[in-house]
Amino acid sequence: MPMPDHARLRGGMPVWHAENLTLVYGLCDYYPGAAAVPRLAQWAEALWQGARDVVYSMIVKGRPSALAHLVLALQMWDLLTDTHGYVARDDKRKEVVVAFRGSVTPANFITDALGALVEWDTARTKAAAPEGTKAHFGFQHAWCTIAEETVKIVTAELAAHPGYSIVTTGHSLGGALASMAAVILQTLFPTTAVRLYTYGQPRVGNAVFAAWVNTAIGPERSFRVVHTFDGVPTMASEWHGYMHHSTEYWSLSPHSPQQTRICNGAGLAEDPQGSKKIPCAGINPPHLSMCMRDALNLTIWEERSRRTAFTTAGVR
Repeated sequence: MPMPDHARLRGGMPVWHAENLTLVYGLCDYYPGAAAVPRLAQWAEALWQGARDVVYSMIVKGRPSALAHLVLALQMWDLLTDTHGYVARDDKRKEVVVAFRGSVTPANFITDALGALVEWDTARTKAAAPEGTKAHFGFQHAWCTIAEETVKIVTAELAAHPGYSIVTTGHSLGGALASMAAVILQTLFPTTAVRLYTYGQPRVGNAVFAAWVNTAIGPERSFRVVHTFDGVPTMASEWHGYMHHSTEYWSLSPHSPQQTRICNGAGLAEDPQGSKKIPCAGINPPHLSMCMRDALNLTIWEERSRRTAFTTAGVR
């Protein structure tokens, strides 16, 4: 299936225009002014030279004007689960961006391991789901720890900026949280367009959950990228009742538009000819090399430790 007109490929991954950072948002623990930090730019450039599919290069290419219009609205963090994310406003593209960090710490990997399928918790997740919806216990719990403040700030941003759309994004664990956030926010704000971009996302829930995402978000606004034989997307087994939502962008090697397959099965189910046919290899190099987030996160935190404070318009 050909790539949609509004998307193009960089290193086999669907991206928007070069100056837009939507698809970079969820791949690092972003803070305002990060692209102006020389060491961060050097790391990003080095990573781009070493792995052409690393979209951090967009940070370097866009520095600094592409970041000038971004406003940090909220940084989310939960102590016990170490769930990280943020809400930012892109006034240039008229978007409210909700991004989540992937697994980095032991607490994150504990979240990943709590893989029992459990009933949807409407009260804690902040949105009612279709009857029969079940979700990964760890992912649902992690979302619930930051759900209230996330929904509150998104509500405030949309009220203050009518006509803005919502984008949710993340890698790995962050992708699972972005998937939950997308369908919840779309349910809470039915007249606001929500787009979902995930990378190396594991399965999040059962067939009812997947159908909910497919119906609420739609295949044309959901981009679930799988990098070659990344094992994480299939770690939560179908045998245990899990199912992916659409739409899978399977980026094969060598990376090119011709080597990227858009995979949707019948009724938007998982495509049996998509990445699910590859035996699960767990957390492997294709999963980690998709974004090289650890090295960049380390650099960001090193720079943060040297800066006792930063200010940005709109920080709450």
